[in-house]
Amino acid sequence: MIDKDKHWYVVRTNVKAEDKASANIRKAGYDVYYPRRRVEVKNKRTHTYTTRETPLMPRDVFVGYLNPIETSSRFVAAPALNASWA
Repeated sequence: MIDKDKHWYVVRTNVKAEDKASANIRKAGYDVYYPRRRVEVKNKRTHTYTTRETPLMPRDVFVGYLNPIETSSRFVAAPALNASWA
């Protein structure tokens, strides 16, 4: 459930590092929303289907702040984040 009292910001991550970035931001004490979708993929050789979760918006996660004055520069040094957005 998304908290509507918080201010939500988009954080750009490195390529295929959304899981790692959201875990690190969550460890830092912030709320993270990382939307994913389930996709069925067919194996060409065995003709079996597997279900995978893929990012709904690749390279983007959402971070919620209670106070909009907090600076987002802390995330630049975090692993798996792209520093070019700051």
